Amino acid sequence: MTTAPRSSAKNRIYTAALEHFVVNGYDGASLNNIAEMVGIRKASLYAHFKSKDELFQQLLEDALSTESAFVESCFALNKNSMTTTENPATDPMQIDRCGQAYCQALRERYIQSMPLRFLIRTAYVPPVHLMQHIKDRYQDYIDCLIHAFQAELQQYIDLPAAQQRLYSDAYVGVIDSLHVDLLYSGLDNFDRRLQSMLYLLELALKQLRL
Repeated sequence: MTTAPRSSAKNRIYTAALEHFVVNGYDGASLNNIAEMVGIRKASLYAHFKSKDELFQQLLEDALSTESAFVESCFALNKNSMTTTENPATDPMQIDRCGQAYCQALRERYIQSMPLRFLIRTAYVPPVHLMQHIKDRYQDYIDCLIHAFQAELQQYIDLPAAQQRLYSDAYVGVIDSLHVDLLYSGLDNFDRRLQSMLYLLELALKQLRL
């Protein structure tokens, strides 16, 4: 099933609404202000969206789709750069770099991608009445990260399920720390936090080579 292409008017609404929700959050956002940003009457918004909730949730779905695709592209890039032989397990030193490409891309991605900024803010500061729905959908994004990380790790070592989960949870903890830093501290201290988190991740992964 394919999704019908959006009209130019709907695209303008999406772009304006995404920025408006990122800056103001759900509670501070106003359909009237979004309409003014687009240059249309508020009543015209209702030709495209029945409510603020419907617009917000569609933005969430789009952000999840966009950023999940970005996760997959980062891990594909990491896989291509790490795999120097037909059998990656013959070069176990590369296991230390598992998951790094996404971490290292986060700073620039946060600057350039309004969907990522929307996703992070929505996940950590959700509107109360949509909290459970957002929690469930954000977990799908986390599951995408976990699956990609485990698949990359399994190229180098065949781990029992319990150990896979242990290292995956550690990796998600790294991502969570970086996301929180971006949301609450901005970019000022991000590079220092990134290096610290990657150092700890590498230490953990090195244990698999012992």
